[in-house]
Amino acid sequence: MCETAVIAGSWGGGYNLAEINPGMEREHTGQVSDSAKYQFYQTRDRRYVLFCAIEKKFWDAFCRAAGREDMFSAHSGSATDFGFDEGELRDELQRIFHTRTLAEWTRLFIEHDIAAGPALT
Repeated sequence: MCETAVIAGSWGGGYNLAEINPGMEREHTGQVSDSAKYQFYQTRDRRYVLFCAIEKKFWDAFCRAAGREDMFSAHSGSATDFGFDEGELRDELQRIFHTRTLAEWTRLFIEHDIAAGPALT
């Protein structure tokens, strides 16, 4: 099963390396997919996080930690919700991620058990 998972993920990994993570020096314009909740976001210090809050428990933890309980309803309640085709949500999340540095977000992710982390080169 492990080999199958690696091969199945290789296309997306290649896309990410070629299109999403071009050294992170220039302005980030790529996306992992149409997903708002599984996406790269730029931080206040122009670094990047990979946000992976597709499960409700991680989404809710993020909303609470970011002080945005008003966004709880942006999750469908299904086992996983990628937030496909939610451009407004992506834009709002980018505004939120611009409020803190990479180090600040990383600490928050750890302290609140949020599925996200630094996107390093």
